[in-house]
Amino acid sequence: MNKLQIKLERLELMLVEDGYNTSNIVLQTLIEAQKEAINYTPCCTQLKDKETPSFEDWLITMQIQKKGRLYFAKDGIEQDFNALHRRYVQTLQEQYF
Repeated sequence: MNKLQIKLERLELMLVEDGYNTSNIVLQTLIEAQKEAINYTPCCTQLKDKETPSFEDWLITMQIQKKGRLYFAKDGIEQDFNALHRRYVQTLQEQYF
């Protein structure tokens, strides 16, 4: 159970103690928010299970070789580090977020 779920449950108990019942719109809204929190939580924790490749591993996957400070694609064309790093970050964003 996450912090949001705990806070919502405490709020629900306070409302019930103050005399609100399930037909009250405030309590109904709170119950809907609890359901959303429960459904939302698993999808957020699933991303943490996925391991992101390091920049070096990504270079190997993309068949880019590093020679000194230079990077070369499989066709022998020199690649700029900054451009490669931008492509790496973009790839991560597309695949993992």
